[in-house]
Amino acid sequence: MYDTTATLMHETGRTYDAYGNEILTYEPREVFAYQRSVYNAEFYRAAQVGLHPSITLILTNKADYDGETYIVFEGKEYSVIRADWTAQRDSISLILEERINVYTPPTTTETVTTETVTTETTTEGGNE
Repeated sequence: MYDTTATLMHETGRTYDAYGNEILTYEPREVFAYQRSVYNAEFYRAAQVGLHPSITLILTNKADYDGETYIVFEGKEYSVIRADWTAQRDSISLILEERINVYTPPTTTETVTTETVTTETTTEGGNE
């Protein structure tokens, strides 16, 4: 049943780049889970408030979830919309929305330099 894993991304800090953009740092943690689809009623209720639930993940142990808001599953990035305790006491259900156009900072430090180049255009003879 729990035949796959998901990566919970626990936020560990915030830094800022040279331009003042906030960069979050995460500590990844693998947990066992299985996927189920989002129910129609839940999908339409969420759409009424501007959310777009994509999938539901059931984690095997509710203690594995520590309020993470960002999850990687099968190569896609998701945000947690809602966490529900399931009927089974030890598991938790996470309703996820796919993250699209998310800026992922580079893993290495890059130095950005700019260089100004000026060129002059001259014409001889006045008419072309």
